[in-house]
Amino acid sequence: MRIEFEVGEKEKHTVIAEYSKWTGKMEISVDAKNIISKNVACEFKQPYFKFDVGSKEKHKVEVLLKGLVLTSFEVLIDGKIKNTG
Repeated sequence: MRIEFEVGEKEKHTVIAEYSKWTGKMEISVDAKNIISKNVACEFKQPYFKFDVGSKEKHKVEVLLKGLVLTSFEVLIDGKIKNTG
């Protein structure tokens, strides 16, 4: 499962979040640079990742992996839910 979205108005960045149900591995990259790589298969709580994107135009990004069988992502940018399609 994979989502890709843009962050920023003037200073644009591409964020990609990928999750494999087979391996339980979650990876997040910003502008093709891997910033998170973690096995979340055995976690008891919902996997949740929070990180900053941008240098001059900073944004707080939160990615939540929801569901075990019908998995989906919830993305917040600066506290607002992002429609990821």
